[in-house]
Amino acid sequence: MSGLAVLLAAGLTNAACITAELVQVGPMRAAHEDDCPVQVFTGTPPYAVLDLASAKATCSANDRPWCAEQLGILACRSGGDTIYGVTEAPYGMNYQMAGMLALHADAAAPGAAPVSPPVVPGPDTPIPVAPPASPTPAAPAPPPAAPPLPAPSPPAPPSP
Repeated sequence: MSGLAVLLAAGLTNAACITAELVQVGPMRAAHEDDCPVQVFTGTPPYAVLDLASAKATCSANDRPWCAEQLGILACRSGGDTIYGVTEAPYGMNYQMAGMLALHADAAAPGAAPVSPPVVPGPDTPIPVAPPASPTPAAPAPPPAAPPLPAPSPPAPPSP
């Protein structure tokens, strides 16, 4: 009975050994919500992308959906919307999925999204103060008024 307990404990421990890893290979982007929409491709996506990170998830052999879910969460957290080059295979007694996390090139255009994650201020973080606005330049002075016209001269008397 004790041998069976050890075997069951080892099986439960092995089932709990699940990991997800991320290696940044591109620019940092602002994170999306964990359930953001992500397109997945086993090959190259049909559109241009900006590579953000490579990722892999290792799960118990019977929990393949967890691996896929973790890759999606990592893509969202890295600011991506695409996972491509997805591979999956047994990994010892576990299962592993890996892929490249990327952002659709149209979404990666300059100004489309912040390039760094938002900073969450702590108690010692100074609050940034916006620089003072430059004063609005005064409107140019109007040109000087034209000098007054001379008064008309009186009509000349008729000649005899």
